[in-house]
Amino acid sequence: IDKVQELRRKGDVSSDWAAQVTASMLSPKPADALPVLLTAAVGWSVEVDANRGVPGWMPQAVKETSAAKSAALQLYAMLRDDGCTKRDAAAQSAYTQTPGASLPKMAPGRRAVLEKLSSLAGERSLVILSMANRECFTEERCFNLPLEERSLCQILGCIASTREIKMATEEFSRGAQMDAQFQELLKDPSFHF
Repeated sequence: IDKVQELRRKGDVSSDWAAQVTASMLSPKPADALPVLLTAAVGWSVEVDANRGVPGWMPQAVKETSAAKSAALQLYAMLRDDGCTKRDAAAQSAYTQTPGASLPKMAPGRRAVLEKLSSLAGERSLVILSMANRECFTEERCFNLPLEERSLCQILGCIASTREIKMATEEFSRGAQMDAQFQELLKDPSFHF
């Protein structure tokens, strides 16, 4: 709370956003919220995208809107692992410095969230987005500011840096390098930053 108040005084971030970041990180949503959040953050869908001729899990146009950024923040709060927590603390993110708050190393309920994410094929959206935005999703770029000051791209990059999404991206990348059609799909500008 002190860090949020300090940021408010400095005018670095809106007071509402800083408070939302801290509240989200300290109290993540349950796994059942995933479909709505994936849709808002990366354009995920259970339906085939008939216009583009791709499965619904293929990311759609990602635009920096308050709804997309809020959804990405919620996803990050649900998927945060111990490595993310350490990098957020090093960047002096307010939620890591909240007096009296008991901050677990990983998001509570994370296992259930990962299982639900997999059952929805939502990890595919995050993996494809990671592959298409490798230059933007580096840990140096994504964790160089406190969480409350990060852009949508940086928050999505933080999600991409979680252990499971990072491993899935690396594994999928190895096989996808040999698929010319897939390489063309990755060039689709609608999900690049």
